[in-house]
Amino acid sequence: MCDITPMARLSLLKTIVRIAGGLSVLMLPAACARPITTKVTRFSAWTAAAAGGTFSFATAADQANDLEQSTYESYVGPELQKLGLRPAAAGQVDRTQVNVMADNRIKEKIYGEAVYQDAYV
Repeated sequence: MCDITPMARLSLLKTIVRIAGGLSVLMLPAACARPITTKVTRFSAWTAAAAGGTFSFATAADQANDLEQSTYESYVGPELQKLGLRPAAAGQVDRTQVNVMADNRIKEKIYGEAVYQDAYV
């Protein structure tokens, strides 16, 4: 059997507490990470009459130069072309208007917490 002195046990316990404290500090930023959610509507059946038609994006004026908006439109455009639609030329009347909305609202929740002024509580 191995005999461990009380001082060695205390030193081992301090080391374990330091490691656990260090790991908890490293894991703290992970608790603050926010998830990224995306809602996508997908059409499973496209009418045959739509093939060969034209499309354009109905972009709001305040999102015309928005990087996120233009990125999503660049993802949707090629997929519509795979379905047989063509981008409408400038000034041409389009058959289908596509509305892609990119939203980055943040919801903040505030919780009340009791604060005690008494040092004995």
